[in-house]
Amino acid sequence: MNIKRATIFHPVSLSLIASSVLYGCGSNNSPNVSEGLFIDAAVEGLHYTSGNTSGVTDADGKFSYEEGQNIKFYVDGLFLGEVSGSDIITPLTFQTVEESKVGNVAINIARLLQTLDVDLNPENGIQIPEETGQDLSNLTIDFTLSTEEFAANDDVLQAIVQITGMTSLVEQNTAVAHLIESLTNIGIEVTVADNVDSEEDSDPDNGDNSDSDSDGSDDGDAGSDDGSDDGDAGSDDG
Repeated sequence: MNIKRATIFHPVSLSLIASSVLYGCGSNNSPNVSEGLFIDAAVEGLHYTSGNTSGVTDADGKFSYEEGQNIKFYVDGLFLGEVSGSDIITPLTFQTVEESKVGNVAINIARLLQTLDVDLNPENGIQIPEETGQDLSNLTIDFTLSTEEFAANDDVLQAIVQITGMTSLVEQNTAVAHLIESLTNIGIEVTVADNVDSEEDSDPDNGDNSDSDSDGSDDGDAGSDDGSDDGDAGSDDG
């Protein structure tokens, strides 16, 4: 059984946890190494590399990075992305749209991470399964795809099947709501970008079809009633 520790972040305590810690100050040959947090809630189990520094994020989402170096994140060899080292990294960090907008890249990363969570409950933190025995380095995922294309992408589906046995991503609206809440908890106010389609917009004809079916049903009932009345009348005449 996987048991996760609930982690609640507040802007003040988070700033203390995420304060840069320098390890290489005493040597000119050693890089300065700082610490940061990966947040969509705390994300545990992400592999990372930064220069000659590497490791796995812990239950607080903590990672180490070499100052001046980028940091790369992976899940079982699956490349999530590369960003500049920072005290706080979120799915928002990987996108190129303005920081106050949650775009396709951030949503797609959040959906994938929340789908890989061992208990599918990101409210108590996101824990990526360890030592799944899967090597996903042969998969390439394009997080810039539209959310609809991402959810149907073969490599995305293969990754989640191999790691979790699931066959689909968590619902988009649920993942976005959790991401926005997590960002708000650390003092980052965001809204969803205008070019992101909601799940309700994915099939705009549903409402029309429903109305059409309803009309057809009414017409059929009317015809049935007419036929019944005619039949009764004919019986009476006979």
